[in-house]
Order: sequence, then C-alpha cells, then structure tokens
Amino acid sequence: MLVRLLLFFLVLTFFSLSSISQEIPSNMHWNENLLDAIRLDAPRPVVHARNLYHHSLGMYNLFGLHVGQAGFAALSPMLDEESWAGVNLSSTGSLEWAWAAYSIRFIQLRFANSPEINQIEDLLEAEAMTLFGLGVSEFLSANEVTVLSALYAEQVTEAFLDDGSNELNGYANTCYSPSNPALELTTPLSVCGELMVDANTWQPLAFEG
Repeated sequence: MLVRLLLFFLVLTFFSLSSISQEIPSNMHWNENLLDAIRLDAPRPVVHARNLYHHSLGMYNLFGLHVGQAGFAALSPMLDEESWAGVNLSSTGSLEWAWAAYSIRFIQLRFANSPEINQIEDLLEAEAMTLFGLGVSEFLSANEVTVLSALYAEQVTEAFLDDGSNELNGYANTCYSPSNPALELTTPLSVCGELMVDANTWQPLAFEG
C-alpha cells in the first residue's frame, strides 16, 4: 500500500489533474540534488535508500497540504496541523518554496557528516541562489512556509532515529557479527586460502590497508 501511494505521488509530479490543480510543479530537480549528494557521499546503499524514502515521504505530505483534498492519505510523521493552520500552500509557487526548504534542510541533516559536505553545501547554495536569489540561510528563514518546511525536515529525521539504523552513531553496526572469517584479498592467490565456517551466511571481505 505504501509503495502504491508513493508511486501515485510520483505520477502526480508529471501530470496535471483537473480535479485538484491545473498545474502540478515538478520536484525532479530536488530529487536530482539529493542524488547528487548521494553520489558525492561515501557509497552506502542501504543508508541512501533510507534517505530517498524519507525525502519522498516529506515531499508527498507537503503535496497533500497543497492539494487540500479530503481523504488524502498522509504518511507518518504527518505535518502538524496546528502549526500549518494559517499557511496557504494552495498555489504552485508556495509549494515550490516548501519543497525547496524541506529538501535543503533534509540534505543538510542527512549529509552533515559526509566527507564531501562542503561540496554538498555549495550545491545547495547554488540552487537556492539560482531559484530564489537567496543564500541557504536567508532562504530557510525567508517566510513562514520555508521556516515550517525546514522544521518539518527536522521532524522527519527525528521521527526515524529509533528505527534501528543507528543514525546518531554514523549507522554503526550494533548487533551483527559474521560467523565466517574475512576473505583476504591482499594477493591473487589468497582468495583460495580462507575456509568458510558457514556456507549459508555472508563472508566479509578484507583488503590490505
């Protein structure tokens, strides 16, 4: 069900639905910015799959506030209705600002410890300046929409801190221990020298240095 909802959201990104809005703004460039940050970061497929899902979740919920359609199936963590009560997100422009602020703050949080954080921050700075004529810090505090959207990125991140990923400690392993010795790959012939204790479980690889 969740996968269907996210696919529905992606379809809405490309097509206009007359019953909701004549123009659905594209969020593809923010997806691309997230992918650019992933490319710059260390290769961590599972971590980045988690990031992609959480980013899409927030963008989807902001879109739900934009369409204001009764029965829209928001995903947890949902937007705080009381905080957003006086905010008009019905226009295409306001949604663009919300998506941008959410994405920028989300990427800042998720890649704060990336070895390439400076390049990632430069990327975000360039996007904010190109699209809105503001630096990142100015943009995130520009108006109520950007402030609340950036805050929502923080709420999404906080909501998943206890999901078992151990994000606060750099996603360090907390429970898994391999039953097989590491397969040494220091020389071409060494791959034949290590025996597996359990052929049904994963065997780690070891590289010199």
